[in-house]
Amino acid sequence: RGIDAGGPRCPGNGGAKALAASPRLKRLRALQVADCRIGGPGGAALAASPHLANLESLSLNSLGWGTRAFAEFLAAAGLPALR
Repeated sequence: RGIDAGGPRCPGNGGAKALAASPRLKRLRALQVADCRIGGPGGAALAASPHLANLESLSLNSLGWGTRAFAEFLAAAGLPALR
């Protein structure tokens, strides 16, 4: 199971927060978000989501994040199954 939330399907900050809060993500194995302006609040929500623990594949491209924001996301993310 996977979700491609990039480009025209970009959820933005509000959508990223809603996505992160959804218990349906517990079965999600792959998440791709590209060409999307998810800022700090959306990224923080995804990183803190307890529902992404089974995520095996994560693709984050062209989000407008700098190196520091991306490093903070990875440090905060509870993604034990990520390969």
